[in-house]
Amino acid sequence: MNPWLDPSSELFAMAELLDPWRVPYIHQVLTRRLHHTPGELSVLDVGCGGGSMSAHLARLGYRVTGVDPDEVALEAACARPSDRHAHPEFMAAPAERLPFPAATFDVVICSEVLEHVDDLDTSLDEIYRVLRFGGVLIFSTPNRTLWSRLLLIGVAQECRLTRVMRDVEHDYERLIRPDELAYTLETRGVDVYEVNGVHVPVRSLPGILRAYPRFKLGREPLSVLARAVNLQVGGSTRLACIGWGIKYG
Repeated sequence: MNPWLDPSSELFAMAELLDPWRVPYIHQVLTRRLHHTPGELSVLDVGCGGGSMSAHLARLGYRVTGVDPDEVALEAACARPSDRHAHPEFMAAPAERLPFPAATFDVVICSEVLEHVDDLDTSLDEIYRVLRFGGVLIFSTPNRTLWSRLLLIGVAQECRLTRVMRDVEHDYERLIRPDELAYTLETRGVDVYEVNGVHVPVRSLPGILRAYPRFKLGREPLSVLARAVNLQVGGSTRLACIGWGIKYG
């Protein structure tokens, strides 16, 4: 089975970890904060992976195009169930070479992508280029802090006793601090209006403590543990951030 669609895979679990908080945040920013109507917005999902977030946004009414350089991911994205009213389009392309004319999209989303690209500056230049004047850029990324080094890389990836990720890895040196990202975007002409933290709520701890040993013993897939974490937007940015800005430059 395609790993992006396999409930036992890490890639499937990542979508289960990320979508429950990032999709509502994106929808709230665009509709409640900026008073847009979903059906009127063209959205580009950069680094869409297996298309999970693209599919969620399309079901909310957005006109979504997803791009990713991974052909296996795009096969999964295209295979996702959809209906005629909620069908994203998918194309093979890296963030550094987006195959669209300038000012094509009303919204560009780069969620958990910028820390993986080969050339961050070129990727941001391309994202800026395809976003129309007055368009919205929404971003999320892990922070480069001691806290993320300990949890995201040390506990989740490197420590043999605690690691839960083998296929999905992060390089600490590629992680981006929110202030650095905001400055980089603003120098390109994107006014950053909001940067929020992403945190694990205390109320999730009992569920995590139940799901973790069952995952390590092979009794439950990682996706169950991912759902138990129940990440929330708000609080400190020491682990990760999500935010948005508008292209005015």
